[in-house]
Amino acid sequence: MTNLRDCGASILWSVALVALPSLGLEARAEPSSEAAAAVVTPPGLRLDAYVESHYTYALQRPRNRVIAERGFDNRHASFALSNAVLGVVLDDNEVYGRLALQVGVTPATYYQAEPSFAGQSGAGPADATLWRHVQEAYGGWRVPYIPGLALEMGLFLSPIGIEALAIRDSWQWSRSNLFFGSPFYHTGVRLHQRLADNLTASLGVFNGWNSVIDNNASKSINLRLGYEGRRAQAAVLYFGGRERSLGDPHGNPWRHLLDAWASAQALPWLETAFHVNAGGERSLLGATRWLGLAGYARIAIHDTVTVAGRSDVFFEKAPTNALGERSAIFWNADRISSQTTTLSWWAHRRVRFMLEHRFDAASAPLFYRGQAEQPNTRKQNTVTMGMVLNI
Repeated sequence: MTNLRDCGASILWSVALVALPSLGLEARAEPSSEAAAAVVTPPGLRLDAYVESHYTYALQRPRNRVIAERGFDNRHASFALSNAVLGVVLDDNEVYGRLALQVGVTPATYYQAEPSFAGQSGAGPADATLWRHVQEAYGGWRVPYIPGLALEMGLFLSPIGIEALAIRDSWQWSRSNLFFGSPFYHTGVRLHQRLADNLTASLGVFNGWNSVIDNNASKSINLRLGYEGRRAQAAVLYFGGRERSLGDPHGNPWRHLLDAWASAQALPWLETAFHVNAGGERSLLGATRWLGLAGYARIAIHDTVTVAGRSDVFFEKAPTNALGERSAIFWNADRISSQTTTLSWWAHRRVRFMLEHRFDAASAPLFYRGQAEQPNTRKQNTVTMGMVLNI
């Protein structure tokens, strides 16, 4: 293996040689032959960076500028930096991993559920402000003694669902209610085992839902079976654990989540997918159950242009507390749904423009209209224009 200590400051030059051409720039001078011989590029290391920016307009024109229950495209009549991510990926034979740093409205939203702990003697404070600039940070080891087995440890993006956090990997700009209702990240350890050329299984032990630092002493488990063929992909997953904080009036019940999805290239110009997410939790206040369904289709109308549609609905049955208030895990409504249509244009292999209309509806007022300071409408219409740059 290459001795990384020999890299020294010359790594900066190596990174520049990779990054500058990708930005459409060229280095003005090349190192001498002696200097070039001294440049040692770390094996298997590559840049992984992207920028997401958008403008969203809500037809309800909320005075507080909030587009509710959307997570990431959540401000009315404003340009926004959705996410700027700078990362590196290592794949060096037995060792691999990813480190990705981020800033934007996306991490500011999805880290809101992170537990908060005050600092004590010998222990610094931990909360969302500490972790939200880290999207993913983990290391992996391919066990040489057992073919197909790999061990990973660190902070991971959640394996739940078909949609991705990065818009560059998604058919649409906004995410479904199933994505927004599921956990976004986990911290812990997991094992991957390749069972066949296109079949894998994984076992994870994590702190829980959206917990870099655990909010209780229990750990959650994750079991996943995935299939990846040439024209179809699918996965089924179980996630279970005690997700309530100590002292929660619900107690500390075990929460179950079942998730399954499948996608297929139905025709050369048509891709389809389906996603189902269901679960439950029986607490001291009663049982909570939920069911989420989503269907997807994407049509290629040109080599660089696609139209994608998505329809999703999320049902939740939740108990009421002693005051008669609904004690929900997700939304203060029995049902929330959305219909989304997205036009995508790849103007360049690194640049993608997207124009999207989305209609949200709920069984109770969850959204804002006009001068209201509290949710006052069950419907929400938005239009979003966005751009993704891959670096």
